[in-house]
Amino acid sequence: MLTGAEIKNRDLVAGATDSGYRASRYDVRIESLIKPEGSTVASYILPARGIVLAVSKKRIVLPGNITGLAMVKTGLCNDGVLALNIGVIDPGWEGKVSSFLVNFNNHERLLTIDDIFLRLTFQQLSSRVSKRAPISDENYMSDRRHQVVGRFAPTFLLESADFSVIFWQPVTFAHGRESTARRAGRVR
Repeated sequence: MLTGAEIKNRDLVAGATDSGYRASRYDVRIESLIKPEGSTVASYILPARGIVLAVSKKRIVLPGNITGLAMVKTGLCNDGVLALNIGVIDPGWEGKVSSFLVNFNNHERLLTIDDIFLRLTFQQLSSRVSKRAPISDENYMSDRRHQVVGRFAPTFLLESADFSVIFWQPVTFAHGRESTARRAGRVR
């Protein structure tokens, strides 16, 4: 894993600010947020059970022998906001990164430009892979808008669920032992 100093020396985050570097990672900040209907905003009050797409302020520029790993921001998770579709950033990637942010909290959460929403770590590979063609910021944003529009409701997670009872029911395991398990059921 590369150190913050190595990330900086290799210029893996184009135009990075010194405040983003940590001992072994780079903190990614929000440049814009794409709401479920597709509009782009600088700040957004993420409703309880809401979803929004956060797009990075900086571009990631990876040579063919470096891969990245996008991880959740623990502080956001502690507030009930979870970053989805995190994971590997392919070697040779050159462009912005983004993540859907889901509010599992019962309260709304304000998100704004410059909020940290992801953490990136980088690893050097034993050999090079082919470099991909860079994606322009305009094409990246257009692709992300198309990814969002019409696919997500503004809120979800049991908002209109028809669960009326949570009950306990005996369960018998294959080896014959009985236990009690919680199971959701509908009363009809």
